[in-house]
Amino acid sequence: MAKLLNKNELSIDELPDLEKPKRRFFGREKKPEPEEKLPLTSPKSEYFRKPPKIFVIMYVFFIFAAGMGDWVQINGRFGAILKAMTVGCIALAILYFMIYGESKVLPKIYSFFVLFAIPLLLTLLISLFVWSVNMADMSAVSRGAQKMLFQFINVAAVLSGAYMFRQAALRYMFFGLALANGTMAAIEAARFGIGASIQSLVNGIISGGEAIGFMRRMEIADITFTMGLFMLYFIFIERKRKGTFKWILISGFFFLLGFKRIAFAGFAMSLVMWVVLEKRRLKTRIRTVYTVSIMLALFCFFYVIFIKSGMFIELCAQLNIDVLGRDIIYNYMSNYYEISPMFMGQGFEYTVALLQSMIRSGEKLIGVMAIHNDILKQFIELGFWGFWAWALFNYVYQIRWYMRDFGEKAGRLVLAINLYTIITYMTDNTLYYFWMSMAIRMLMISYAFSDEVKVELEKEQKERGFITPDELRDFAGDDSLV
Repeated sequence: MAKLLNKNELSIDELPDLEKPKRRFFGREKKPEPEEKLPLTSPKSEYFRKPPKIFVIMYVFFIFAAGMGDWVQINGRFGAILKAMTVGCIALAILYFMIYGESKVLPKIYSFFVLFAIPLLLTLLISLFVWSVNMADMSAVSRGAQKMLFQFINVAAVLSGAYMFRQAALRYMFFGLALANGTMAAIEAARFGIGASIQSLVNGIISGGEAIGFMRRMEIADITFTMGLFMLYFIFIERKRKGTFKWILISGFFFLLGFKRIAFAGFAMSLVMWVVLEKRRLKTRIRTVYTVSIMLALFCFFYVIFIKSGMFIELCAQLNIDVLGRDIIYNYMSNYYEISPMFMGQGFEYTVALLQSMIRSGEKLIGVMAIHNDILKQFIELGFWGFWAWALFNYVYQIRWYMRDFGEKAGRLVLAINLYTIITYMTDNTLYYFWMSMAIRMLMISYAFSDEVKVELEKEQKERGFITPDELRDFAGDDSLV
């Protein structure tokens, strides 16, 4: 029997239609012991879907309050303070632990903490070394430390939500941000007038993003990019769930309202990849995910070379593409890095501090304080080897780890996220956007806690032709065979 069921010879679907031998125990049929299942309403259940409402309300409120910090009216003065409201999510998780003492999911939470913390710690360690060697200006050090602190708060808020709500944490985060975005839109629409606001929206869409009035005020970059990620997740993972269609419409509306053209390109690229791979064989999907992941890491490096050589600006000029002053920024930054294994980097947030000092000195070649190219920014700040460590971890190792534990569809989800984000990294500053980085982490951990993981893993096993030990025991009725 063991030989008959060898995975290389027959799959479970090809087994002969034989009557399964009954298990006997003292002359009677032995009934299988019922699997211990905790009710979904129990806080001890790994897939706990009905947390106390007060925790849900408070979590959504903290996300909403922090999201309001992106409103243009208060962003410059109080934005950072309001984003610190996400600390409330962490405090809420601590209170939840004190009340329920739940520890079953802590190992999974810890594994994701390690995954999310490694690139941040890598950046911090490289920067500490560079700062000490170069005797860096304190403005760069303090800005880098502040931004890194917010990223660790970001990670802790994601893990707190996943600890309390499991897969539902993503929807609660979406509710909070959608409520914040909707509140901003309502206030601005009241200010400009309903008719003028609708006209502004229509004109902006028709003109391809030439926003004025109401639509100009709704260009909330961070939340707009984040809504694109939510929309991808709802379409790829939850489209068959009841009620998901309305969340697709809501996220799509806010995604359109913010009208970031580069986000549309990333969204389309991810969508095409998903549709193309959806109907392919498992082996083809896995190979494609790995191959594209490696290509993305290589692309990042060659993109930096392309910019350093000046060919990027030349190509844009030939295609009559308005680079909005990026040619000035790239030429200015070319003095501060070189494509060489000896280049050790300038440290985290160096490029921002450099542009700020340029403006303060009165030189002001261009009135921006960001490089608008996260790939180039990573190379300048982390150096040659630090850049490669970031690219390989972000685009290769992370997918391999995620796919190993949660299946091919999980890896495909991360690839979709990477395709969406790498397009924005090429011409924008989205790598450390607070909400966008939080959404990326939330998408990954929420899927890991979803019911769909087990279903997808079982599909993979059948497609591979594997027979699990449980299936073999059920057929043979004899534990000694496995």
